[in-house]
Amino acid sequence: MVISNYKDETGRYNDWNGDKYRINPYWVINEMSNKSKRDRLIGQGRLYYAFTDYLKASFKAGLDSYTFRFTDFTPMYPRIYRWNDEGNDQQRDAIQFRNDASFSKRFDDFDISVFAKRR
Repeated sequence: MVISNYKDETGRYNDWNGDKYRINPYWVINEMSNKSKRDRLIGQGRLYYAFTDYLKASFKAGLDSYTFRFTDFTPMYPRIYRWNDEGNDQQRDAIQFRNDASFSKRFDDFDISVFAKRR
């Protein structure tokens, strides 16, 4: 049997080597598809304000958010994995928000700075 003839005339899997655990690679590529989609939002912003010549403040924030949806599909044949055509739909969500704040004040001979960070 030629390896690229992975289906019979009815569309069922042709067992190409007699070993049910070594599936024809053409069948795997063409019939066992998995679909996925990722939506992602990335953003960053910064505010800076000088209250006086010697007192300044800044605030930075960043966001990384995504939704990942995928379908893990295994066809009905060969029957070593599942007994029916099945699609396993899954979704994963993740959000990261980070912000930093800093304040600085200048005195005659030195500066004082304070930083705060949240992750």
